Amino acid sequence: MKKAYMIIAISCVMSLLLAACSGTAGKTGETEENVQQSSQEESVSQSGESSGKEESVTEASLPEEAAEEKQDQTTESIPASESEPIEKSGYDYTWTSNGEGDRIGSGELVYSLKKVRVVDSLQDMPGEEEHFFADYARIVLMEDGKETVINYPDYVKEDGSFDYGAKLLLAEIEVKSNDAAGLDDAHGYSDPYLFRADTILYLQDTTDNDRTYYMGYFDGFGAYEEHSLLYRLEPGETTSITIGFVICERMDGNPVNLSDLQGMIFRGIEMELLDLGL
Repeated sequence: MKKAYMIIAISCVMSLLLAACSGTAGKTGETEENVQQSSQEESVSQSGESSGKEESVTEASLPEEAAEEKQDQTTESIPASESEPIEKSGYDYTWTSNGEGDRIGSGELVYSLKKVRVVDSLQDMPGEEEHFFADYARIVLMEDGKETVINYPDYVKEDGSFDYGAKLLLAEIEVKSNDAAGLDDAHGYSDPYLFRADTILYLQDTTDNDRTYYMGYFDGFGAYEEHSLLYRLEPGETTSITIGFVICERMDGNPVNLSDLQGMIFRGIEMELLDLGL
């Protein structure tokens, strides 16, 4: 009888132990499953965040790259702009003809400086290329104390811009005839109302050994057979002409400073300088 009770008791204890082990195993499996699921969710979450960051970085960087690419394309497609022409007006300079120096026999011509313009390309000029004349439309370069003369149009590039830093100073001058007539001797012209344009105005650089520039451009160049620098003006008439001076380096080889250039005129035998304000 005692033996039977003991067997029953052992059986109960074994049952309880098995039940306890089974519960623990269930909890352990459940825990491992939860941990694995949590780990997978965290991994997915991190992967999503990482992917989001990559997309965000890519989206943020694309506009910059596109902008840089667009900027590069713009830079390549648009040529470098030329320097803008310099223009001055509103001058109050009026002077009269210089008698025999202007080949005037009677009356007088009255000159007024209206406008000055500095250009470095044929594209910025009001006239055509044939308005240059070779005698003074040249530039002089200095190297090791030696002069190199380059005649027009050898310093003009294919696109019309001037090489070697050359520029053209254009002066617009109004001319009025107070009964002016040319000389009636051998120094005059067949038409008494033909006058020279190259004696009206000169250009001087007072800081470059008083270097004088002579007219190398005239918008009426070649209009009359007797001389290529003539214009016609009858008594009482007024006209406007444009003359120009080709400038480049100073005699010491340095670039010309435009502010050092002054107009030079003659009142009788007296020379006078005009501040161009460049």
